Amino acid sequence: MMMARARVAWILFAGFATIGIWSWCFYYCYYGRPAANAIPQGVNLKGLGFFEVDQRHATIDDIPMAARKLDGKRVKIIGEVWNPDNVNDIRHFQLTYAVTDETTRWGPKVQRFVHCTVPDGTEPAYNPNVGEPAVVTATFHVGVERDPETGSILSVFRLDVDDIKQVE
Repeated sequence: MMMARARVAWILFAGFATIGIWSWCFYYCYYGRPAANAIPQGVNLKGLGFFEVDQRHATIDDIPMAARKLDGKRVKIIGEVWNPDNVNDIRHFQLTYAVTDETTRWGPKVQRFVHCTVPDGTEPAYNPNVGEPAVVTATFHVGVERDPETGSILSVFRLDVDDIKQVE
């Protein structure tokens, strides 16, 4: 009688294990994998850089966790284009909430600018002018990037641009 109970227990265990594995496989295949063209997450540019950080000695720990969680994610950001050094170079530019606010009222703070790079071999469909708003879809990167010569902070947020569109 004892062997029959043990055998039934093993059969039930094997059955439930099989059902569990198949359920997990179904869930993973249909819901668990991110799609290659996943819908980008909308990011509030003003809220993103609205924190204080030492402009010379910041570390990754000084960046809020909410922003750090966006690292590597595909995002969509609306902001004004800022590129005072080379107005015609759309391959490298910065996004900010408002160019006039940044340059006159707050002073330029590194956390309020997002450095954008358009990969080689891609041509953006839209070429915004400086100060013009644009919708940028890109892969978001977070981390303190410093100038190797001076040690000053170059950027905190960066985008690998997929697409640039005019704000409608």
